[in-house]
Amino acid sequence: GMMEAVGKQRCKQLYLEVFMDSLMRNIESRSASAISIHAAGTCAYELSQLIGPNIFRGRIYDDFQREALDRVLRERQLEEQGQPVSQGTQFSPFEPPGLLDN
Repeated sequence: GMMEAVGKQRCKQLYLEVFMDSLMRNIESRSASAISIHAAGTCAYELSQLIGPNIFRGRIYDDFQREALDRVLRERQLEEQGQPVSQGTQFSPFEPPGLLDN
């Protein structure tokens, strides 16, 4: 992705902090659309692969955000392995999770 072109060191030193808070707020959001949450999770997974999962996790100071990141990283690893990820709620890519549930 774009951060690979920028380089690992420049990514960590200059750009990661700029959008880390917005990225994590989107991942943990209960009102964001499912597609937005999925995109943020994919971005977090790819960044953690680039700079290292422990370094990426260490940049997060909020415990709730750390838990959300750990959940997302587990889900992406399952996807990479071709294993299904349980949704738990009815899925709509355009609405907040659970909106279509009865």
